[in-house]
Amino acid sequence: MNDDQLQAVWNQLLADLPGYGELSPERRAAIGETLRETELDDVEGIDEFLEVLTSRKPAAADGREHVLALFLQYSVQPWLLRDTAHGLTPSAVSRLAEWHRVPESATLLRFPILKTLAIDAYPPAAAALAELITTAPPDDARQALLSLVPLFQPREQPPAGAAALFPKLLDAVALPALAPAVLDLANFFTRRGVLAEHPAKTRVAELTNLLGAVVGRLSRMEEHPREFAETPQALSEIVNEAVTLVVSLCDALALAGDPAAVGKLRQVLDLPHRRLQTEAAAALARLGEEEGRDRLIELAKQPVVRTRALHYLEELGAADKLDAALRTPEARAEGDLAAWMAQPTRFGVAPDTLELIDTTKQFWPGYVDPVTCYLFVYEYQRGPKTVSGVGLVGPTVNALQVDLQDLPPCDIYALYAGLDSEHGEIYETPVDELSPDQADAWQNVSAALKNQGYENAELAMWGHFFGEQFAVATARHNGREGVLIVADDHSEWFSLPATSRTLGPTEVYSLFKGRRLLKAFNKGESSE
Repeated sequence: MNDDQLQAVWNQLLADLPGYGELSPERRAAIGETLRETELDDVEGIDEFLEVLTSRKPAAADGREHVLALFLQYSVQPWLLRDTAHGLTPSAVSRLAEWHRVPESATLLRFPILKTLAIDAYPPAAAALAELITTAPPDDARQALLSLVPLFQPREQPPAGAAALFPKLLDAVALPALAPAVLDLANFFTRRGVLAEHPAKTRVAELTNLLGAVVGRLSRMEEHPREFAETPQALSEIVNEAVTLVVSLCDALALAGDPAAVGKLRQVLDLPHRRLQTEAAAALARLGEEEGRDRLIELAKQPVVRTRALHYLEELGAADKLDAALRTPEARAEGDLAAWMAQPTRFGVAPDTLELIDTTKQFWPGYVDPVTCYLFVYEYQRGPKTVSGVGLVGPTVNALQVDLQDLPPCDIYALYAGLDSEHGEIYETPVDELSPDQADAWQNVSAALKNQGYENAELAMWGHFFGEQFAVATARHNGREGVLIVADDHSEWFSLPATSRTLGPTEVYSLFKGRRLLKAFNKGESSE
């Protein structure tokens, strides 16, 4: 679209907007489509359109809020990301702030307006963002958090309006859903040197009181969990939210540099949660308290917090105080796996034991140079019941809740490589999305399998691997359950053990892909 055509499009849009409420549904849809497909490249064009779009009083909203949301998403935000030398005009920021407060359009507009202001991040937009997010955040807490994300993302230059965010943005610490993100942003700007000193330096008393209250609540949860939640899952969510806030508070108090926080930080050391002990110990050490460093040395002996404890000790220049056996690559790998498994979105708790069973150096998909890979047997003991498996640390960290211990190390590496593979020519098609040709091909394959003695063959997925196609199916053969991978000219049968934690079609196909990938990448190479 040339300049004359673009100008004609915008002239028509500008002519339509004053009477937007009277436009036909077809014309409204056409406006939306135009906004999705058209880019503006200058501040004058953006401001002109915003002025016409937002000039009518917000109380008289007539549906144009939908156009404003589209315009912010498809025109304003991409322009701000491209042209970082300019921001919205103060008048445009003021008009957006006015529309942000309209109750009738709050659900639709608050998030895109806040995100736009965060992407802009010049002083007028930053000041408006701080005011709006503390006084009228989106009802959806997730949207409130996401609106701050652009401020954490890499930029050629630090946000020009970083200082304009504070101290007002710290008022949002009173909002539980926003408090950790706001503190993390202040910590981020301080650590990166964007701000000369931590914004909470004058609010240390407020933050230490908050820390004490959260620590007291966590202690009571430990003693009387039924007072806070009826199910373990609900209690876990509450605990995780409190842990996130305590971590942010410890970091903020350390960066603020006020020794008045020492007493409350010591209370955190008495909690049973090892992650929180690590964060409090690091904060104490940064404030010059030797007990913090000593506690980090002790905590580094526990795999689940070893990675963080080592990081903080190295930051403090005290890593050499730690036993050398805990600083080896194998010990670090053990810590990485334990911490990964303990995440709430993974296993939720660190394993009771980890044992290194194999180490190798090999080429891995996506990496130019060979990488060292470690396999650990993990074990959970819950009374008479023991659950174990094998996890990987290396180019990726992963552990499956299936039993892999009967597989040789080369196949375990292959399985994880297959799961980790990302390439435009490696993908799977779900059964309910098969093309007519693929569906017909499976019918022919299914009939042939039946003649070959395979029973109950059921298609699980259709695999695509660098131009080849594979039907991945579960079946029964000679009385054994298994997974069959069928190509045009051959098939491979994977018999599965009769256990509750055996591999499924996804894992078997990942093993199949991984074998091919690692063989291709390591052709002619010997592992170390």
